[in-house]
Amino acid sequence: MKGISEIIATILMLMITLALVGSAYVFIFGIFQQKTRGISLVDAFCSTPTGTIVIRNDGQDTIKVSEQTLIPVSAPCTPPALVDIGPNTNTVYTFTGCTGATTHSYRLIGPSNSVPISFRCA
Repeated sequence: MKGISEIIATILMLMITLALVGSAYVFIFGIFQQKTRGISLVDAFCSTPTGTIVIRNDGQDTIKVSEQTLIPVSAPCTPPALVDIGPNTNTVYTFTGCTGATTHSYRLIGPSNSVPISFRCA
């Protein structure tokens, strides 16, 4: 009976080890997936009536138009048409119809994060 208990204990230890390795893999893969899908704001400026923002894809995968949402927060201009953003590249978005002496605010939502955008037109 003692030999059977050792076999069961060994099998249980292997199952626990595999479960821990599997959990660590899922956690680490999730972190790397987020890192390959992020956006950041490089620059934002305005020369009435045109506002310009520069967005960077910080990851290794293309961010498709369908994965981006531009939400006006205050004093909206006419928003630009969004485009795919290639890996590790900058993309320029141009807003039109912006009024002077006004701060225009937006939020650009990407696949794994969002960035606040503000620019003041002179």
